[in-house]
Amino acid sequence: MSLFYLLSKFVNFFLAPAHWIIILLVITFFIKKQHVKKRLQIAAFILFIVFSNQALFSVVANAWQPPKAALEDSAGFSAGILLGGLSQSDRNGNGFFNDASDRFIQTVQLYHRGIIKKVLITGATLGSDEPPEADYLLPELVNAGVRAEDVIVENRAMNTHQNAVFSKQKLLQLQLPPPYVVITSAFHVPRTKKVFEHANVEAIMYPSNYLAVDKTPALTDILIPQVKTLDTWRLLIKEFVGVLGYKLTNKA
Repeated sequence: MSLFYLLSKFVNFFLAPAHWIIILLVITFFIKKQHVKKRLQIAAFILFIVFSNQALFSVVANAWQPPKAALEDSAGFSAGILLGGLSQSDRNGNGFFNDASDRFIQTVQLYHRGIIKKVLITGATLGSDEPPEADYLLPELVNAGVRAEDVIVENRAMNTHQNAVFSKQKLLQLQLPPPYVVITSAFHVPRTKKVFEHANVEAIMYPSNYLAVDKTPALTDILIPQVKTLDTWRLLIKEFVGVLGYKLTNKA
């Protein structure tokens, strides 16, 4: 497990609004001054109200996520690049799709519509005791009607930068010319686009599994706090920080 991965997990902990609230409340137990304690409690309450509001989250998410991509059938791009992170495995090595499974669905549809001719799966499993993600995804693609000879595996990449670099190397070795279609989560597209451009990979972004869609919010989304939204904010904030981090490390 790489240092980059461990550091990203450590940083990721502090990007979750739920953790900010918990930290503030824990601190109040050690504060003796009542006026300071009260202010921390009020701050925690405000954070909860703001970051549990689904309507507010939808506004920010829709401003960040790109619109749905439109590609013509039978466009015939040489390959689609499916970014990993859409599955997980149990202690017995059995694979399961996670919340990002729409990446898989969109990839299969692109293939059957003739928009992409081949599918490249990129991304290694970061846990040393887990099988490579491609071990699960490859047969699932075949079961969904993708020919085995049209599936390419790149299982070294540990982050988005390596996704771009290693995918480019693999596809050029196979003499598959760009541009490519990159399939990833909509909230991940802005960072992915910058990273692929910096790596000089000519690609079209194809967003999937949107965190929010542009529609009139329900009254409950405006008035009733939703605990799940606290964690969804973490995904979005991680992308904001990720773009900054990649720029500082000259990867985007």
